[in-house]
Amino acid sequence: MTLGQFQEIYKVQKSDIDREEKLTEMVAILANKTVNEVEAMKVPDFEKLAIKVKEALREPLVTQKPEEALNGYPKPEKLIGGYGITYELGKLDRGQYVTVMHFLQGDYIENAHLILASITYNPKTLQHESDRHQQIADELQDVDLAIIAPCLLFFCHVFETSIKSLGSYLGKQLTKGKKAQESAFLLTTLTAALDGYSMQSR
Repeated sequence: MTLGQFQEIYKVQKSDIDREEKLTEMVAILANKTVNEVEAMKVPDFEKLAIKVKEALREPLVTQKPEEALNGYPKPEKLIGGYGITYELGKLDRGQYVTVMHFLQGDYIENAHLILASITYNPKTLQHESDRHQQIADELQDVDLAIIAPCLLFFCHVFETSIKSLGSYLGKQLTKGKKAQESAFLLTTLTAALDGYSMQSR
């Protein structure tokens, strides 16, 4: 499952459609089929495919052994989709920081590719390419979620820790009218969704 597929499924789960429609759409997403193609399937064929999809969604996103963890969190990749990732808040330039904060004010899962694109750098030049932000974000949506998840989890951890250490100044800068602890709580939403996501049982 790619990051993009995960984001699509997340949107389906958030929607107001009934459970059977959600299942149809999620199967379509992970089977790389259209909803019309899935709806045209015979029930036994659909059920077989649905079971495979459910099993895929129940696979753990993070498979590292405890001894491979970093500060209790999955050790992230240094390169994702050919791009380097800057995890330390202090190493981001002002433009990157502002961009990250902008996307953190929205839905973190829907903006995950945009957040990650904001902290990437070209491994050859070691420079962030802000003019290619959207292109990089689109490319990151095609990366396997098993690679993306540890990076997002670790970034959330580092970012939340940085928010707490920087104290009231950063708290005032985070979002209009939001306290630092509220933003930190929102950051954990992404962690929880990535760490425990599974399809609803029928």
